[in-house]
Amino acid sequence: VNGVRLAGASALLNALDYVRENFEREKERTFIMQTVCECVQNGVEVRLRQVSLECLVKIAENYYPTLPQYMQVLFEFVATAMRADDEDVAMQAIEFWSTIAEEETALREEEAAAEALHQPLPNDRRSHMF
Repeated sequence: VNGVRLAGASALLNALDYVRENFEREKERTFIMQTVCECVQNGVEVRLRQVSLECLVKIAENYYPTLPQYMQVLFEFVATAMRADDEDVAMQAIEFWSTIAEEETALREEEAAAEALHQPLPNDRRSHMF
């Protein structure tokens, strides 16, 4: 079963650049997020947890505007993963927060530039200040 889940997580990781339409539909996005979060939990095989955290990093990069409704749960899972026995799992958890910080920095810079030019910024290009 873990081998199948690992193959599925790896396939998702490779497909995340192409699932924008799925992330625009809440039901499909929630299913993806629940599935990834289930694989991040303690007790799951280490490599599966690592690949699932890699998925979360890529989701943060590509779909940051969709994250607010999931952040409480993500915080719990990722914070636990940061304290994991396995260094690779912990490193991916840290990479998730680093990616969030990079996204928010870029968005704040966009907000400042738009404000200086007195131009509105689309809601999906605003920092959520996680």
